[in-house]
Amino acid sequence: MRRRSSVELLPSRRSSIELQSVAPSVESLPTPEKGLQPFTIPSLITSTATKSDPNQKVGLAFRKTGGANTVIIDGITPTSPFQGSDLRAGHEILCINGQRVRTARSAAEVVRESRNSLTLVVSNAIRPPGAMYTMVSIADHHHQNASSLGKKDNYVAGMYFKMKNGLVQLMKVDEDSPVVATSMKVGDFILAVNGKVVGSVSKVVDVFVDSAREEFIPVLYFNMRSLRATLVDTNIGDRWEKEWSDDYDECTILSPGSPGPLILRFKEDGRCDLVDPSQKSNDKTPVVSPDHPLQPVVEALNYGIICLLSAIREGVKIASSSNGRNASKSPSRIQEVKQRGNDKLAEMLDSGLLTEEEYR
Repeated sequence: MRRRSSVELLPSRRSSIELQSVAPSVESLPTPEKGLQPFTIPSLITSTATKSDPNQKVGLAFRKTGGANTVIIDGITPTSPFQGSDLRAGHEILCINGQRVRTARSAAEVVRESRNSLTLVVSNAIRPPGAMYTMVSIADHHHQNASSLGKKDNYVAGMYFKMKNGLVQLMKVDEDSPVVATSMKVGDFILAVNGKVVGSVSKVVDVFVDSAREEFIPVLYFNMRSLRATLVDTNIGDRWEKEWSDDYDECTILSPGSPGPLILRFKEDGRCDLVDPSQKSNDKTPVVSPDHPLQPVVEALNYGIICLLSAIREGVKIASSSNGRNASKSPSRIQEVKQRGNDKLAEMLDSGLLTEEEYR
């Protein structure tokens, strides 16, 4: 058996894909008693600057970091036209002038070749583990409004969604859906669309419809395949040979000198069982004995999955609640409070600690 690198995470594309249940549906994983703090879900910043002449240097340095295709701003010089903008060192670059950049060199080339203005779209926070961005284009996919997008309660632009483990999951895609051409796959969880955190199926559908005329829509999604591969590599390391199935729902492992391979079989809720395919059992899932030396590894894998999903779920919940509070506030309302002389209440209203209902 050969061990696949953990970066080989994308199965071959299919013309039509639907999530297949491999275990009874579980709507929510348990919340660990002691887990991780909620992850911050990034939002997007768009910043534009104009070159005084085509050869002007814009004072931005780029660096590739972390996982594959992640480019960040490494520095901004004091003379940069982006000084005073919301851009900061460490922000992840998604695209420059509408072009997706995947290396520091390609980012520098786009900047150098631009003649007039530069528009950068960046992510302002570190992505949660297993989360990644993709760009979805529905503007030229005969989808221009809610009716042509085929909008339904859980469907838009050839994508079907459902709630799973407290997150929005992509459960099915039509063969002509624009998402087929992206890295996002059935079973992935949608965290944000076009910079807006989505905590419900209706929110995902609405944001896609509202963004339909944009050339590219950034989508932040959580990739369970990536999480599984990373956790298995971390907990098992190089002591065992590993071979993943195409869908990354099974990992066959073999230790030198062992009588035969074992299988880590991942269930629909994200957790896994250790299975011995050589066992003869009436049960369809011949789970290995609890005292097997690898069972502590399985427990660590399952605990890690529960902790990470719980932290992401709580991050989405917090961000969704904050968005709701911010949307209910208007600048005129905050100014009204300030004019009435209560600066402390105005500060609380502006920060979201006080709602308009509470102020009344």
